[in-house]
Amino acid sequence: MKSKNLIGIVLFALVLCFTSFGHSQSKKKAQKEKVKTEAMEPQSDIMTFLKSSKSHTVLVKVIDASGLSEKLSSEGAYTLFAPTDEAFGKLPEGTLKSLLKPENKEKLKAILAYHIIPGNFNSTEIVKAIENNNGESDFRTLNEEAISAYTKDGILVLTGANGNDSEVEISDMQQTNGYVHIVDAVIIPN
Repeated sequence: MKSKNLIGIVLFALVLCFTSFGHSQSKKKAQKEKVKTEAMEPQSDIMTFLKSSKSHTVLVKVIDASGLSEKLSSEGAYTLFAPTDEAFGKLPEGTLKSLLKPENKEKLKAILAYHIIPGNFNSTEIVKAIENNNGESDFRTLNEEAISAYTKDGILVLTGANGNDSEVEISDMQQTNGYVHIVDAVIIPN
């Protein structure tokens, strides 16, 4: 009799543990799904996002110097291919310093505007346009020049008018006024 009671108690304890464990796991899963959903919701405009990024301090500086910060803070919609600080470091020595001079403001603005496409374009839409156009598609930028996009080994690549390529490192960072795609090189227009 004692062994039956002991077995019953052990079985009851096991059922209680498994039920509690299962409830705990589904609660954790629900919390993770909630975090994913919340993380995907855009919380700021493009300019605010860039200012909070440790990888875009140079980009913020040149956007401010060019006068485009107000545009990237406005309602939009814009798609920005955002060069990292490292990307600006790949420019020939002295280029950035020269571009930041007041007399070169229009040239700087033209280069930055070449990284902005009016409208919301996530990577899926860009790749679809590429596929629908025999492997390459042009997009009209804010400075009215076209930038070409294609994929290479599954990576989205942009080609500037002067032939330099820039790979998208991180895509689809949705903001309240558009998308930001992180690129590894500054793209130069004509």
